[in-house]
Amino acid sequence: MGKIDYRSIYEENHNGWRKMTDNPGKYEALLAGHYSDNNHFIYELIQNAEDAGAACVVFEYYDDKICFYHDGNPFDEADVIGVSSMLETTKADDAQTIGKFGMGFKSVFKYTCEPEIYTDEEAFRIKNYLLPEEIQTDWDYKYEMCKGLKYSLNGEIYVPFNQSEHLTKVVLPFQKREKTGAVHRIDGSDIVLKLKELEPEILLFLKHIKSLFWIDVSKKKYERFVLIDQDDSNLKVCQLKGNAV
Repeated sequence: MGKIDYRSIYEENHNGWRKMTDNPGKYEALLAGHYSDNNHFIYELIQNAEDAGAACVVFEYYDDKICFYHDGNPFDEADVIGVSSMLETTKADDAQTIGKFGMGFKSVFKYTCEPEIYTDEEAFRIKNYLLPEEIQTDWDYKYEMCKGLKYSLNGEIYVPFNQSEHLTKVVLPFQKREKTGAVHRIDGSDIVLKLKELEPEILLFLKHIKSLFWIDVSKKKYERFVLIDQDDSNLKVCQLKGNAV
């Protein structure tokens, strides 16, 4: 995959939406505030992974951030434009994909002012809602798939991506930027409540995702949903593994 031209996308969005990107706090109600459910982004991330053809997704909740992983196709330049745009079509052939408009991803700005995306050998953050900026990082997706993302669950070692070809990580630091430009930490603990509300049956309505795992890292409590395909193509069974959270 060729190198993504983040600077070109940054400049185009900055020039096209200068007032908004120069003063993002003023437009938060437009960009993120139209989501009445603060945790709408959880479903957007799952749908994003589904659109990318992911088989497995993982949420890691920390006191200061949440990390989301999936093994679907990595971001290309059109995807970067999609999540960094306003009302711009990037996947005209499929109106159902998250890349159709960049608005769905904007729901993450309820909890962060600079989401970060690491996808195979690419890494970038989105500043001021619309401005992608490359991140210089030692992120090694192959190491993470085989050795980094490993969990001990009641004596069972779970390595969710050790058979995967790709890995994408979305990091949402719990922080907001005031109109003055100052950044302060915010509380994201209510996200755990939304994760608790996720039911295994959600997998029945997805074509690609077969396994969903989430963990509250601070408390080392987890849930793991596994979709089991039976011989009967019309029958799907979800299995829940985990400890009570």
